[in-house]
Amino acid sequence: MTFRKISFMIFSVLVLVSCGSQSDEATDEQQKQTLVLNGTVSNIPDREMVYLYSSVTKDKDVIDSVMLDSGRFNFVLDWKGPEAVGLQIGDQNIRFNNIILTPDSIEMVIDPSNRKSPIMVKGSELNDEFISIAEKRKNYKADIYDALVKEYYRLDSLGDKAKQQEISKQLTDIYYERTNLAKQYVAENPNSYLSPLLIRTELMYGKNYEQLDSLMGLLGKDYADSKVMKYLNARLSDLELVKNGNVAPEISQASPKGDTLKLTDYRGKYVLIDFWASWCGPCRKENPYMVELYNKYKGDQFEVFGVSLDNNKDAWLQAIENDKIYWEHVSDLQGWGNEAAQKYVVNSIPHTVLIGPDGTIIESGLRGESLDAKLEEILNKKM
Repeated sequence: MTFRKISFMIFSVLVLVSCGSQSDEATDEQQKQTLVLNGTVSNIPDREMVYLYSSVTKDKDVIDSVMLDSGRFNFVLDWKGPEAVGLQIGDQNIRFNNIILTPDSIEMVIDPSNRKSPIMVKGSELNDEFISIAEKRKNYKADIYDALVKEYYRLDSLGDKAKQQEISKQLTDIYYERTNLAKQYVAENPNSYLSPLLIRTELMYGKNYEQLDSLMGLLGKDYADSKVMKYLNARLSDLELVKNGNVAPEISQASPKGDTLKLTDYRGKYVLIDFWASWCGPCRKENPYMVELYNKYKGDQFEVFGVSLDNNKDAWLQAIENDKIYWEHVSDLQGWGNEAAQKYVVNSIPHTVLIGPDGTIIESGLRGESLDAKLEEILNKKM
């Protein structure tokens, strides 16, 4: 499991209202079409601004805004093809993501106080299909997953780290099996707008250049000019700079003691860059296994170089002590804005990048048994 970068969001609702697979190349008839988005809002004061923004672009560009009046809002927009958008109400940090616009009249009912179902959208067959995908993934081995989570926390009170590590692996396996359901949909529906959207919202996190390129190779051409495809292509270009075989970008940040450490200081060794944070639950759960690997391989040929996405120095230092992760650490204390995380296109943590003695990238995203196997392979060759 990973901790994803999700900006400003309390609610992330996967709701779709669309009209099937069709090209984003707008026809003259489509250009003349408009969409009407009406909404009724409960438990929010009047005269709050309602913002409509792109939920797939990097900067969440604002498309339009209206004022809430008597608990209702109304957007009338040109429509040139399906587009995933988000809705923000006022400055209250209430957001709903991934609403797909259509040329039809769309009605939304919103009640942020209803945490189980804060938003309802009158949908279509494609909307039902998207919800079905989400429900299928959520329900996959749900009973087993919930039981494992309960057992994990029961063992936490007993301090049984070894058994917890075993359960953590089982939870991770179920997570990836659920993710594969989304990948299966993409492979079977290359020309559906949902396919690039699923890559954007579910499948791209933690992927290196080769992995994302492979996923995008499953897609058809119908939505080549859509915003979601433009985003994915831009991300692929960014990842190309840090793909396997390229020279690893320099990292130069402060250590816990305040002195500056550089990645190139360890040239001549295999270095595992470990992006993590004290507030990242999956990172902390994986740290005991990372300690085992470090103790197994540490020496003249191998070092771990931790890069923290923390904002709070005290929390960062306390986590190092609590988890006994006594390898090299750096941070610029800028959270998700960490300069190194930007260079390495990190959007989920934990995330690792394995660097060779010559400073080139061997592989990104290795964890668990795959990381152990790779370290054993390369270090045994040197011994």
